[in-house]
Amino acid sequence: TALVVPMHDELREHLEAIASTDKPEQFVMPGMAQQPGSGRNGLSSAFKRIAGNAGVDIQTVQGGGTRMISKRTFHALRHSFTSALANAGVAPELRMKLTGHKSEAVHAGYTHHELETLRAAVAKLPRLAV
Repeated sequence: TALVVPMHDELREHLEAIASTDKPEQFVMPGMAQQPGSGRNGLSSAFKRIAGNAGVDIQTVQGGGTRMISKRTFHALRHSFTSALANAGVAPELRMKLTGHKSEAVHAGYTHHELETLRAAVAKLPRLAV
């Protein structure tokens, strides 16, 4: 089954501005539409190539073993999306629906709250009577 996610108005406006000859029912990046999700020719590898060609530093660092890992990946966009929704106050069940997460445990690993969001939550507590 396909996951349907509503598009943010600013993203829609941007895509419409750059796609003057595109049709809404076509893929934005048709060359990537049929690629596998993982592996040497998968979406993450394609994302790294696109980022590199655009001059974006993907921040390659030493992983836990001998492997080098990238801090900015296609997959990281999912973390950013989920976290941005959480920090904007969107309920977990709606975030799970938008990301396609089936379990709360997996979803929790994708949600990263900003310090300001945590401060705002603590500020909602009633004052202590001293």
